[in-house]
Formats: sequence, C-alpha cells, structure tokens
Amino acid sequence: MSDPLYKIQLALRSPVLAPITSDSLLGQCFWAYRELWGDLALQAWLAEWKTSQATSVHVPSFRMAFSNAMISDLFPRPMGLMTPAREGTTKAERIRLAKLGKQVKRQRWITKDAFLQLIRGETPTLSTDLLPEWEIVESEHATMDRQRGTTLQGQLYTVTGWMTDQPVTLYLRTNDFKKAMTILRVVITKGIGGGVSRGYGHVQLLNVKEKQIPELPDANAEVWLGEGMPGWLDGQGAYRLRVKYGYAQTGTHATRAVKYPMMLFEAGSTLHPMRPMDGYAGRIVEGISDQSAIVQGAVTVTIPARVEVRKGRKEIGDEN
Repeated sequence: MSDPLYKIQLALRSPVLAPITSDSLLGQCFWAYRELWGDLALQAWLAEWKTSQATSVHVPSFRMAFSNAMISDLFPRPMGLMTPAREGTTKAERIRLAKLGKQVKRQRWITKDAFLQLIRGETPTLSTDLLPEWEIVESEHATMDRQRGTTLQGQLYTVTGWMTDQPVTLYLRTNDFKKAMTILRVVITKGIGGGVSRGYGHVQLLNVKEKQIPELPDANAEVWLGEGMPGWLDGQGAYRLRVKYGYAQTGTHATRAVKYPMMLFEAGSTLHPMRPMDGYAGRIVEGISDQSAIVQGAVTVTIPARVEVRKGRKEIGDEN
C-alpha cells in the first residue's frame, strides 16, 4: 500500500532560476535534514535509501519524495498511454481517434481531468483553452567591488528566471507528514533553488491537503510525476531523457562543486515496474562529483496507471 499523497500549493514571490524539479527539491531537503538533525543522521537516512534500492520496495524508515512543480492543476502528459485508436467501428472514427492521439502526444502538460482519463485507459477530453505556462523573465545584475562597495566597470550581466502568477503545485508522498513538512519549511524559509541571495527562489506556502487518487485495481504501470534515475526494478516503458549538470552545494556554505552530467527520466515517463507499486520510483545516485559525499536525490512520486500493451509495440525509448 502506498504512503499518503499530499497536494502542496506555493506562490512564487520572486522568479526561480530554473523550474522546480523533484530531484533538486529533495536535494535541498537533504541539506535541511542535516541542519535539523546533524550529519550523522543524514548519512544514516541516505544509507537506508541506498540499502532499500537493492530490494523490491522502498523501505527506509522515513520516506519522502516530490513531484515536479506544476502550474495550477496541470499534470505531465503520461508517455506511452495510447488513446484507443482501434476502438472505432468506422474509418472516420478511427481517423478521429488517431488525430486525437497525435494531439495528445504533442502536449507536455494536460489538465487533471485528461490525466485521470489517460491513466484509466480512457480517451481523454482535451481542453481547447490555452494552458498556463512559465514566463521567462530577465533581470540585470552587477558585480560588486566588495572593498569599495561600488559596481565594477563593465560587469553588468543578465540572469534569466522563471515566473508565474498562478499557484504552483507540488505533490509530496511521505509516511511521516509532520517530519516531512518540518524539513520542507526549512527549505521554503531559505528559498528554493539557486540565487537566493540575489532575490530568487522566494516562495510562500499557501495550503497543504491530503490528495486522494482513484484506485486502479488492474494498474500495470506507474506514471512519474517528477524527474529521476530509474533503479534496477523500476522496469521498462516509455520515457524522455534530459541531461542535467551544474553545481552542488556542499554544506551550509556554497562552494562550486561541479556535478557530472546525468541522464534523468522526465516527468510523465511511464514504466512497468518489476516490484510492488509503492508510489515511489528512482534512486539515490552516487559518484556524481569528485566530492564523494555529494549525491543526487533522483527519486520521485508515481501514480498507478492502466496501460494497453500492444503486441509488437516498441516500449524502451518509445518517446525518444
């Protein structure tokens, strides 16, 4: 049985330097955990995650994972979930459903109703309204001479951020809601993502409520609501890859520790797991930097789905 799922709504009070992803947010929660309970407690918690990755279920004594941040009530479009284009009894109906399938495949984000229809194996009702999107904003910054307190000549630079005036939704799955929210509140207080000292990543917690997802007794797949790196038992299916690289924060003071490039499965990836479906997917990734203590929390929240598997259908890399 899956741990409870909670819907968290945030308001952005300033732009974020990059869209809020499940792995980056969990990484910030690791540092918050360390700040709250110490380095030894964090290492013990990570060790539980790593040990459980070789088993059939995610079984650390304390579990938490997030979805990507989504504008309003949108969901990632599940990959590989086909509209039943062969159900039509007439040629015109088959053509209509085939066109609908192409329309679904072009969309990265869909409404909640369309998402629920797709995971139940139904033909989705797509909205003809324009869906809200992230706004790309640019701001000018200057490099300061810290001795003189003045701007260095010719050292103006532009920073690109992401912003929306709509509520931002996160889904949190955890077996200890109180502890998870204690950790998340530390992250929110400090700011989400990079550039916090320059005014980026400031958010306000609007509300939190437990979310009920309809049970699917015949579910045979999981839809990832965030980004992650699959474990050995997360299975095969349809996915899209994203290469992620950048810098890590190695403690309470930021130092420029470079992360090696990683290939992560994007939100919406749909896999047939070779383990019980417990609402989590992905793993803790080690060896991503020359500093061995740095890990990537490439774990995310999943939703069970019913997927029609057609004979001869290509699955691995279907969305690449």
